[in-house]
Amino acid sequence: MNKKSVLLYKILVIGTLILLIGISVIPSAGHEINNINAFHSSLETVDSPNGLLSCNHLAYVGGFICGLLEFKLNDPSNLTCACEDAGVLDFATWTNDGFIMTHEYTTGILYKIDPETCEMWAIGGGGMSCNGLTWDPVNNVIYTTTGNMLLVYDPDTGEQEVIGSHGQPDIYMYGLACDAYGILYGWDLVTDKLWTIDTETGQASLVGPLGVEIWYSDGDFCKKDDILYLVSYNDDPPSSVLYECDEDTGSCTLVGQFKYAVYEKFFVIPWNYPPGVPIYLSPLNNSQDVPIDTTLTWSCIDPDGDTLIFDVYFGICNPPPKVESNQSSKSYDPGILDFNTTYYWKIVVWDECGESTSGPIWCFTTEQGCILPPDTPKIEGKRRFKQGEGGNYPYTINSTDPNGDDVCFVINWSDGTQEVTDYYASGEQITINASIPSKGGTYILFEIKAKDVYGLESNWTKLEVTVPRNKTTINSFYQLFFERFPLLERLLSLLGLI
Repeated sequence: MNKKSVLLYKILVIGTLILLIGISVIPSAGHEINNINAFHSSLETVDSPNGLLSCNHLAYVGGFICGLLEFKLNDPSNLTCACEDAGVLDFATWTNDGFIMTHEYTTGILYKIDPETCEMWAIGGGGMSCNGLTWDPVNNVIYTTTGNMLLVYDPDTGEQEVIGSHGQPDIYMYGLACDAYGILYGWDLVTDKLWTIDTETGQASLVGPLGVEIWYSDGDFCKKDDILYLVSYNDDPPSSVLYECDEDTGSCTLVGQFKYAVYEKFFVIPWNYPPGVPIYLSPLNNSQDVPIDTTLTWSCIDPDGDTLIFDVYFGICNPPPKVESNQSSKSYDPGILDFNTTYYWKIVVWDECGESTSGPIWCFTTEQGCILPPDTPKIEGKRRFKQGEGGNYPYTINSTDPNGDDVCFVINWSDGTQEVTDYYASGEQITINASIPSKGGTYILFEIKAKDVYGLESNWTKLEVTVPRNKTTINSFYQLFFERFPLLERLLSLLGLI
C-alpha cells in the first residue's frame, strides 16, 4: 500500500471507532444529551470590541483530554477547555443561530452543540457516509461530500440530497468550507489540492496545490477576514498543526502547532451576523411642529438573536454628538426641547459580539409655541443717599423668562454709554456697580432691559436715586433772595406762604 492508501484505510478504521464512541455518548437520534459536565471559559475574556465570536480571535477544535477546546487563531498553542465532554463527532460548522453543527461520519446524522451550555442533541436525517461539513451563509444550507459527490443537508431535518459529482478522477474530497460570499471550497487527500465546487452541479475546479500534505483535516473560513484555515495532522514530527491557506492559489502557511494532540476532524470558526439597521419610529424624519416634550423611539432586530445595546446621538448640529452609550432601552428622553428648533439624531446598535450597525441621521423641528419676552428686570439696592456719600454702589438685577430661556441685560448708563451683559439663566441674579453722585439732587443712574435668546426684549426700567440737598444751604439761599426782593417776602408772608 502507498501512503495515501494507508491513510484511507486508517480513516475507515478510525471512523468506525468514532462511531462506536458516538453511540456510547449519544444513545439514539432524537434524544437530547443533558447533564454534560461543562467547563466553559468566559467569552468575556476575548478581546473587544470585535473579539467576541470574531474570526480574528476565537475558534473551536475537538480534543481528547477535553471534548471541545477553544483557542485564538493566532495562538493555537494556547488551548482552553470549553466543554469537557461535548460528544464531538466528525467535522463541524458554525450555523446562523450560533450553534455548532456536526455529524456522524458513517451515518450522516446531524447533531447540534451549544458551546455556551455544552448540550448536544440529534437533529436526525443522514443516510450516506460523508466527509466535511460547512454552512453556506448566503443560502443558509449545509453542504457535505461523499468524497466524489456533493450533497446538501436540510438543516432542520438533517435529510440529505445529492447535488452531483465533483467530476474529477483520482481525487477524494475530504473537507469543505464556504467563504463569506457563499463560494464553496474543498480539499482532497489524494492530490493535496484546493478546489472550488459549483453548488448547483457539484463540479470541482482546481484552485492550486496546498503545498503541504494533509491527513485528517477539517477546515473553516474566517468569515470576517475571508481566510481559509485547516487543522491537520503532521506526520513528521507527529503533531496537530494549524494552516492558513490562500483561497486564490491554494498555498498553505503554517500558523502554529497545538500544544497537544487535538481531533483534527472537528474544527469550527464562529461567525456572527451584525445587528440590523435600527428602524426609527418617532419622531419621523423631517417632521415639523414636534412637541418640545418628545421621546425618541426605535426598534432593531439581530439575526443571531443577540442582546443589543445602543448609542444615542442627538443635538442641534449635523452630525449630532453622542449623548448616551450602551443603553438597553429602545427609547431616549432628551428633556424639554427649545421651540422652533431643528434637532438631529442617530442610533448605533451593538450586539454582544462587538458588531455594530449605524442608523441614518434623521431630523425634526419642534413646534413654534408661544414665545414670550422676558419680564421687566427687577433692581434691588439702595435708592437714597446722604450728600457726600457718593462712590460705587452694588445693585442686584434679575429677570424671569416665561419660557425659561436664558437672558442677557442691555444697560444704558447716564453718561450715554451702553453695555450688554452675557446670557444668564432665567431668574438668576447678577450684580452691577453704579456710581452715586456726591452732590444733592435726583439722578437716573441707568436704564435696563432684558433680552432672551430669541431676541425678544422686556420693557425698560430705570434706577433713580436721590441725594438730599443740605438744609443750611437752602436757608442761606432764601435769606439772600428776600434781602434783594423785600416786597415779595412781605407779600408771601401776608398770604401765609412763608
